[in-house]
Amino acid sequence: MQKSLAWSLLVVGREVWVGTEEGPVLVFDAKTTARLREQRQHCGGVYHLCDNGGESGADGGAVAFSCSNDFTARAWSVRGEHVQLYAGHTGGVRCGLALGGWLWTGSDDHTIRCWDVESGGVVRVLEGHTRGVLALAAASSLLFSGGDDACIKGWRLRASEGEASCVLSVNCGEPELNRTLRESRVSTLLLVGPHLWSAGADGCVRVWQLPSDDGTAGGALELRLLRELPERTATGCQMLCNVSYTQRRVVWGASLCDSTAAMLWQQE
Repeated sequence: MQKSLAWSLLVVGREVWVGTEEGPVLVFDAKTTARLREQRQHCGGVYHLCDNGGESGADGGAVAFSCSNDFTARAWSVRGEHVQLYAGHTGGVRCGLALGGWLWTGSDDHTIRCWDVESGGVVRVLEGHTRGVLALAAASSLLFSGGDDACIKGWRLRASEGEASCVLSVNCGEPELNRTLRESRVSTLLLVGPHLWSAGADGCVRVWQLPSDDGTAGGALELRLLRELPERTATGCQMLCNVSYTQRRVVWGASLCDSTAAMLWQQE
């Protein structure tokens, strides 16, 4: 295989999976860094890799998912075997999130789709974003989505039925700076304790207070902005991740930026 850019990463047990620009998912031994195999099914680059919500993938079931610009998502077993195809989006699949027996995917076609993990069938299509959906995160009964339209939306889930309804929408654009939608897009979302962190093309990392919702109350909810982290990056932030040290009760959030710089924050 010729050299290819790495677009996504996922740790699966003692392996590191790398989604590439050319399509194959490369699998490496996490300790020795030796390349173990290539998983070839996608015919386009792999934007995103996610696990199956802690499921072990027993009996050859899905342990991880890949989302690609070939308009599909795919499920993989712990041994790297292709398990299921999720086809139906009409644009690149930018992100994925597994919740219970459902896989939620966000796409350049402006929609979020809910899939039955085992059958591969579409359960629900959520519409509301006016441009591509780039990021997904979930807290309790709420699913959050971030988009190329500079919006964060919140969807109240009824997980047992694969249903969701939009209950909040926040615009992260800054009209006073005359930014375009592309300059304000929300590229990544991350849950850190009781807070939702967002970041994107404007280089600003924002921390939001999660709304209180038990999944039964009706009406709209509010996502309250707590602060904007002052260390704004000049070229945008494409990824957030965290590492938890439970004994010290400290969570670290890091951003990887277009400029190849990384930034680190500590939240007590």
